[in-house]
Amino acid sequence: MSENYNDKNIKKILESENVPQELKPESIKIMLDKFSGERKNKINFKRTAMRVIPIAAAFAVTVSAAFGYMLKYNHDGDKCLVSESSLNDADSVDSMKYAADYSEVYNYFKLAEKKASRIKSNGYDEVMADGVIAEDSVEYSVQEEEVNQNSVNVSSQQKKAYSDTYNQETGVLEADIVKTDGNNIYYACGNVINAANVKDGKFLNTIQFHKDEEAINDMYLYNNILIVISSANNFSENVNYGEENDCCGLIYNDICISFYTSGEYPQLIGTYTQEGSYNDVRLTDNGYLYLVSNTEKYYSSKDFTSEEFEKYIPRYSVNQEVKYVEPDCIMIPEYCPDVLYSSSAFANISAFNLNAEIPYEPTDIQSVAGFSGTVYCSYENLYLTFGYEDTEITRFSINSGKITPQASGKVKGYVNDQFSMSEYNGYLRIATTVNMRNNSWNGVFGDSQDYNNYLYVLDMELREAGKIKDFGLDETIKSVNFQGDTAYIVTFRQTDPLYAIDLSDPHNPVIMDEFKINGYSSYMQKWSDNLLLGFGQSADNDGTLTGVKLTMFDNTDPENLSALDTVEINADYEHEYVSSEAVWERKAMLIDPEKNIIGFPVTEDSYYSSENKNESYYIFYSYKDGHFNYLNKIQNDMEYDAFNRAIIIGDYVYMLSGLQFKSADMATLSNVESVEF
Repeated sequence: MSENYNDKNIKKILESENVPQELKPESIKIMLDKFSGERKNKINFKRTAMRVIPIAAAFAVTVSAAFGYMLKYNHDGDKCLVSESSLNDADSVDSMKYAADYSEVYNYFKLAEKKASRIKSNGYDEVMADGVIAEDSVEYSVQEEEVNQNSVNVSSQQKKAYSDTYNQETGVLEADIVKTDGNNIYYACGNVINAANVKDGKFLNTIQFHKDEEAINDMYLYNNILIVISSANNFSENVNYGEENDCCGLIYNDICISFYTSGEYPQLIGTYTQEGSYNDVRLTDNGYLYLVSNTEKYYSSKDFTSEEFEKYIPRYSVNQEVKYVEPDCIMIPEYCPDVLYSSSAFANISAFNLNAEIPYEPTDIQSVAGFSGTVYCSYENLYLTFGYEDTEITRFSINSGKITPQASGKVKGYVNDQFSMSEYNGYLRIATTVNMRNNSWNGVFGDSQDYNNYLYVLDMELREAGKIKDFGLDETIKSVNFQGDTAYIVTFRQTDPLYAIDLSDPHNPVIMDEFKINGYSSYMQKWSDNLLLGFGQSADNDGTLTGVKLTMFDNTDPENLSALDTVEINADYEHEYVSSEAVWERKAMLIDPEKNIIGFPVTEDSYYSSENKNESYYIFYSYKDGHFNYLNKIQNDMEYDAFNRAIIIGDYVYMLSGLQFKSADMATLSNVESVEF
């Protein structure tokens, strides 16, 4: 296919009156922002100018990755598809059913491909849904199982002598690139794990293992098992797209979970591989791990039959034994969504019992036609979200390794991150930002937009119970912190308004106070009962970002918020830049109220005509009597390297990077020892 052919068709699509939402500039912008934020260990946040991809490339990205359809299980058995124009602020989405066999899945995506071909031939042609499955709809009987009440909350009942990843919800453990058992440190860098056996600030032994081709995404350490989640890119056979000479190989992704014994010399126990791209993972403290991924197939149905299910069904393997998701674990719409595309795509959730004799054998796998975006997980439910102009939400109950679809709904706008959602007392609270100028290209080039912000309260069927909107107008949500019946929301454009919203009446949320301060907090965490810690970027009175900052808010009275103290690290000159990985990756911070220590990485760059200078360090503060107190900063003296994690073991703190570990005495924060990899 020639470049001119592409250009003409893209131009025709973009100039049409009904540009698909997925191709609108704000959708492309949010996708680019999300992708850039996920590149761990490879980004310097100070370089804020966004690189805009060519229009043709943007089209290719959005068509292949931006359409999502989520589950609406119809408990009444009605076959109903609600048109977009009739949706309320929070409403249901397409009805789904389990596939009777693989051919039913094949027929669904074959029709999807047929409809998507209109994009190639006629530009964008929005197709209203029509029937895809001739059989009667299948009712899904939901049987709630008794939730295990005997799980142990390790974080609250067992005081550890070492720090761990901060968990959003009690009993739901979160993964990271560093884990420790108090004796050994495991740190993932690229495709290698750097491990050190430590005692009293000394590095007794160091090794490197897991030297595979896969890039490590996350890790867990549970029940003497080290779980390593990584991603691999593979090159496929040639794929024919139906055009003359339109044939090429494609890169496809695999997720690999490696299970090791913990200790000084980890040994491989077994592996699990799942086709697709990694999204997120959670682990309940009773030992059940839930992996979320997206699988996308690019084959044309013209090249295979329904019997060749390996071309369109998600694949997985246990110790290299290849299997495919069973049809009764695959959910597809009873009717075609309004918009389809020419590759089969699934959001997958896999469950594992880490207490089992074979922990790498999945206890359950559920695949849903479509994509998953931001993931939020409470102890009993896992929520998948997807969308920009509207966010579709799907709730799955999780209980002892069993995954059960329960409900789905839709709200206006997009979510910022997992902390924009919270389940509490039978309701899901979700904060979103709505771009109200959906037909403008200004957003792609960074110009101001018209924004509105919403806070929804949904019941467990994901129906709207209440909402509040019209706060932070012309600003976007940067961070959210829920504490019981109160939500704290930061929005930003020029200043940093912090809103306190009363949710004690789920049907009538009320703004209690709005407090403004320069810059914004990209992350907030409770410091104590009356104090809220914020970390983010500093800014001048015009809203120009100048560096990074710590702020301690007093929320004793949510109707009278105040800032007790702020510490800023700013650039001194025009060609200097100050950044921190913690701005976009909150796990880079070390926050320990009990030990009264706050730490985060900082990178200072200077760009001059004669030379460029780079300084990287991990800086520490304490907080007492209304003020932050500077403790020390530990320099990273390796070229092109930066600390991006710190952990506490006993009376020592360890700063970690891809090339070196350093230890310091907690009492003085003076260097004790360092080791290079």
